[in-house]
Amino acid sequence: MLSFSKDHSAGFGTRRKFKMNFPTMIIAKQWFYVKIRSVNFYLLVL
Repeated sequence: MLSFSKDHSAGFGTRRKFKMNFPTMIIAKQWFYVKIRSVNFYLLVL
């Protein structure tokens, strides 16, 4: 019973960590897109 509760808390912690990382991942992807777009724009201007 004790080990089960330990595993449950560990699983909850990892799940919460994933939820915290998910929005940052989306923001990073958007930032990456913007960076690529800006580089392409500069190349077009040059």
